[in-house]
Amino acid sequence: MQNRGQRHETFRVEVIGLPEGWWQLQPSEIELSGGEEGTVLLVLHPPATTYVSDEALPFGVRVSATSVVNQRCSSVTEGDLEVLQVLGLQAVMKPVTSKGRWWARHRVVYTNWGDADVTVRISTHASDDSLRFRVSPDELVVPVGGKASAQVRIGLRRFSFRGMEAWHPFRLTHRLKGPAPSPGTPVIHGAFDQVPVTFRGFKIFTAAVLVLMMLGLGFSALSATVEGTTKETETLSDGMGIEAEEVDQGMKITWDQPAEVEDFELWRIAPDLKPLKLPKKGVEELIDRGGRPQNCYLIKAYDHHRGLVSTDRSGC
Repeated sequence: MQNRGQRHETFRVEVIGLPEGWWQLQPSEIELSGGEEGTVLLVLHPPATTYVSDEALPFGVRVSATSVVNQRCSSVTEGDLEVLQVLGLQAVMKPVTSKGRWWARHRVVYTNWGDADVTVRISTHASDDSLRFRVSPDELVVPVGGKASAQVRIGLRRFSFRGMEAWHPFRLTHRLKGPAPSPGTPVIHGAFDQVPVTFRGFKIFTAAVLVLMMLGLGFSALSATVEGTTKETETLSDGMGIEAEEVDQGMKITWDQPAEVEDFELWRIAPDLKPLKLPKKGVEELIDRGGRPQNCYLIKAYDHHRGLVSTDRSGC
């Protein structure tokens, strides 16, 4: 300011066009002699809750003389105020450190304490190429006074089957989209603790599983055999009239041979199991020289087209 007159004057300074709570003058009055210059400091501080507009706000600074002689002596200078966004974005990742054999999941929560909605784009960075990331969604709109979150899934490119745990640090960064200035590049640090696939006692566990599987397969096969034998027995025709009697040479076994039968099997089944050699076709008796009266005998008759067609046991 400069007093271009010849008299000593007191000047009052005020701001027009802006609310009173937005500005402060230091000092608001100044005394200047003729030809003397002075300085007044104007501080503009719009509240944090001010609506952000794309257009600048015009304002003026008016200087008026307070003397009685020169009350009409005044001057106005103009200016523009551009109100920018108040960036109050806070980011938290949970958990900071994860642990797993194959993959892990983190959640990033953003809170907006500013005065305008913020669009955030998330980027991932790893210390090496052992990790792969999937961010969903990778772009968020965080409302004023609200929260928004994204899921970060971390997977391994290479697995560790044995050995020690491996530590994989990583970091997340975000940038703001739009005309709002970005206050640098905020960084969120995290880590993934890779656990080997095999664990203590893995060999014992594997052996136990294999034993259980073998027992299950054996039981299934036995059940199928018993079921098949039962079905075969249910579809057999009438018996073949097998009889066993004791003779001097041992046990004499006789039976009735059906005409459609093409082959036989004869077994000593009790108390021991032993196949017996059959005589020529058409002969309906056999001497078991090692047989005893307490033995039981089983005969099976086969047809080449139908399979087993008849079976019978001696009285046992």
